Amino acid sequence: MSAHLQERQIYRIDHFLGKEPAMDIRYIRFSNSIIEPIWNRDRVEAVQITMAENFGVEDRGHFYDPVGALRDVVQNHLLQLIGLIAAEPSSGGPDGFRDKRVELFKSIRPVDPKHYVRGQYADHLDVEGVAPDSQTETFTALKLYVDNWRWSGVPFFIRAGKTLPLRATEIRVIFKRPPALPFLPKINEQNEFIVRIDPSPGVDFVLQAKESGADATRTVNLCLVFSDEMTEVQRRELGDVARANRGASGGTGGVPGGQTGGHGSDGSAG
Repeated sequence: MSAHLQERQIYRIDHFLGKEPAMDIRYIRFSNSIIEPIWNRDRVEAVQITMAENFGVEDRGHFYDPVGALRDVVQNHLLQLIGLIAAEPSSGGPDGFRDKRVELFKSIRPVDPKHYVRGQYADHLDVEGVAPDSQTETFTALKLYVDNWRWSGVPFFIRAGKTLPLRATEIRVIFKRPPALPFLPKINEQNEFIVRIDPSPGVDFVLQAKESGADATRTVNLCLVFSDEMTEVQRRELGDVARANRGASGGTGGVPGGQTGGHGSDGSAG
């Protein structure tokens, strides 16, 4: 495309970036002064990104078998979520944040094979369109590290798979455990910031508070639910194209080795 069009004329769409909870990450990070000081290696223990599906490949064997979980959802959608969670703040409009995401992706350390797991659910070979000797993964999990000042030493865990016990796409930022307090009988649980993308879109802050009537703490969830606020993703993104709003566009080199086209695991355009 770049041989025939200027970059400003190209709008790369990843429908995950257009989902309301994903779009909200940047606003929560940079619009709240209490968040930014704790969004780093000093306070964050780990980041977990999960895309669990409780169904199989179904009638998509011809598409899925040459692709697998890693290429279907990890190298595009889930890496883009890391970009939203971990990229530095920017100025200068939408192009600036895309540039910061590209900078972040370039800081991701090559994956150690010891930190990469592949699996295949039992009945995958019975799916129409799947090769009888297929080694295609329907589950994958990996641990990444971002080699920059903010995230040095913080593991980013990604996992995606089919025929799992539940359906959930979410991001969990897990904060370091607070020190033991002498007036409490046990060590406090960790705080978490959770972005729920599917099937119940929203944002949770997991905090600790006093247990009523007891000398102990309890877990409290502060929830923001998006179910009544959702706008159809494709409709919004096509509207952005018509208005020349490139804020959610992937941009040049948005994900190393990323692909365009095809269909995501939820059936929408990838």
